[in-house]
Amino acid sequence: MVLHDELLPFTRGLASDIAANDQTAVRTLLDEYKQTSMTTVAEGWDIETAIFKRFRREGFDPAVVAQRRASVIDRGRRETSGPSG
Repeated sequence: MVLHDELLPFTRGLASDIAANDQTAVRTLLDEYKQTSMTTVAEGWDIETAIFKRFRREGFDPAVVAQRRASVIDRGRRETSGPSG
C-alpha cells in the first residue's frame, strides 16, 4: 500500500526502475515473445535457442551483468537497512 501523498513519487520511482533495465535484453525478450507466441512448443524452443545464441554472441557482456547485479544488491541493501542504515 502506498499513501496518497507518496503515490506520485513512488510511481515515478517505479517508472525510473523500469527504464533503467537493460534495454538490449528487454528488447530481445520481447522479440522472443513475439516470435514464439503463435508457434508449437518445439518451434518455440528452436526460436528461443537461436535468439539466445545471437544474444550471447552480440548483446551479452558478463562485466556489464556483474556491474548491474552489484548495483541491484547494493540498492536492496540500502532499501532494507532502514533509516538508521
